[in-house]
Amino acid sequence: MMNAAKLRLMAIPSPASGTGVVAEVLSPESCSAEEARVELRRVLGSAHFEASERNRRFLEYVIEETLAGRAERIKAYSIATIVFGRDTNFDAQLDPVVRMEARRLRRSLERFYLTEGRSNSVRIAMPKGGYVPEFQNALAVQCDQISLPPRPPAKVSRLPGSSILVIPFDAEGGSSTVLNYSDGFTRQILVGLSRFPELCIFGPTAVVGDNSKPSMERPRDSPQVDFVLSGSTTVFGDVLNVKATLADAGTGEVIWGQIFEHELQPTGILSARDSIAGCIVRTLAQPFGVIFVNRYGLGGDVKAADALAYECLTSFYRYRRSYRRDLFPAVRERLERIVIAEPVHSEVFACLSQIYTDGHRLGFAPGESVVGLRRQAAGFAQRAVDLAPRSSRGYHAQGLAHWFLQDVEPSLEALQTALKLNPNATEVAADLGLHLSLLGDWDRGISLVQQALEQDPFQADSGHVAVSLYHFANGGFENALAEARRIRSPHVTYGFVCRAIALVRLGRREEASASIARMLSINPHYGSGVLAELGGGNINAHLAVEIETALADAGLPMEVA
Repeated sequence: MMNAAKLRLMAIPSPASGTGVVAEVLSPESCSAEEARVELRRVLGSAHFEASERNRRFLEYVIEETLAGRAERIKAYSIATIVFGRDTNFDAQLDPVVRMEARRLRRSLERFYLTEGRSNSVRIAMPKGGYVPEFQNALAVQCDQISLPPRPPAKVSRLPGSSILVIPFDAEGGSSTVLNYSDGFTRQILVGLSRFPELCIFGPTAVVGDNSKPSMERPRDSPQVDFVLSGSTTVFGDVLNVKATLADAGTGEVIWGQIFEHELQPTGILSARDSIAGCIVRTLAQPFGVIFVNRYGLGGDVKAADALAYECLTSFYRYRRSYRRDLFPAVRERLERIVIAEPVHSEVFACLSQIYTDGHRLGFAPGESVVGLRRQAAGFAQRAVDLAPRSSRGYHAQGLAHWFLQDVEPSLEALQTALKLNPNATEVAADLGLHLSLLGDWDRGISLVQQALEQDPFQADSGHVAVSLYHFANGGFENALAEARRIRSPHVTYGFVCRAIALVRLGRREEASASIARMLSINPHYGSGVLAELGGGNINAHLAVEIETALADAGLPMEVA
């Protein structure tokens, strides 16, 4: 019989009672040794289980030891000497081979259960922090008689968001070169907008034929859209000039207009085109951009005019704008209702993943298992990617989830994929830049962050945190303080951490002490790790020591720090 401890659950509260569960760790009584061995043989015999021969022996050893009631003997030393053939002088502190191979084995198991093994009723897992395996029941436990399906449906629904008709931009000047350039500019706008999955984009062929001149007036058989984007391009000497307007399709009222100019030298006309097109796309399509503000406003309750899924998405972005603790429960409940009742929206799964990440990193889900929240965040992110593998939002959520699981390389890969899929997603660029900065890769990190802040000065706080820490680490304490004051979230600690460490290094101890007091009023037990809500245990050791020392100098009690 397995020498396992208590039954542990990874739960999603149901909308009604808060007791629903999507996966459970099996107790010894609920999974026989034979069932566990059958699953082990299934894994080892699968071509989808990509593991070295050594790691296959590793997995077989720890499972047999557990089933034999000797789980307490599973240590790095025994694995190294019995499985890996190390001699009796093996020292785990000097030789990290077991930790490294355990990390690879965990990833091999995760990949297997995302492919061939995703329908297996019993799953093998190796939790972080040890080498004793767990046997998990992967089938969803009923949640008020409703459960999440074990795999994505064949047809994925699209969120019923705003729809935009893009009319070809006029070419002022008349030459064939300008005309061709203007056509390319329109296509670049279409490509950029199409990367925001809650928007439905129509190009000129939805309204007119190739040989007809489009106009602001829609024919009777044209699609019903909410907005019409149009404009013009022209070249004056070495400057590209673009005029763009967005009109309400129902009333014809122009709700936004802007003139953009970009020098053609030294980067050339295509680079100028892409830069202005990207700026227009970000201005219109990002959360709290022109379209969001015009349709949903920034104050009051979320309107119920659209489908519940899009309502959930907009409420999520309202919450993420400020990280208000009091908004967290309602946003989480709304998203959970959607994924239980209609589990087809990739964006909703991605948002729910980020909510679960916030739940453990910001302390917004007290009393819940941190491990469980982290695993659920990763699971929801994977579902988002499965449902829409060409949408950046699922990869963004996946990058954050893996970061807090301390899977650094997969985290960075996911964020890089998200940014490649949508180069206009400045929040992704800022998060990737922050993570690289926290790892000590300042050159790449700050370059990404500065680009994100230039493109969208009002995006999330992660960019300002990175720049503040960069100045702090390089002795620019005035600049560090100025950037810290741009952090807008008063309900989380990291803004006050950045203020305190800059203030104390400027000799302003009384103000630094006040920031420490604010920080402790938010989290009286601050001490799970330096900037744990952002770094997730991955922060560069030298930077961590500098921050810890500054916090202690600012008056953070040592037993808390």
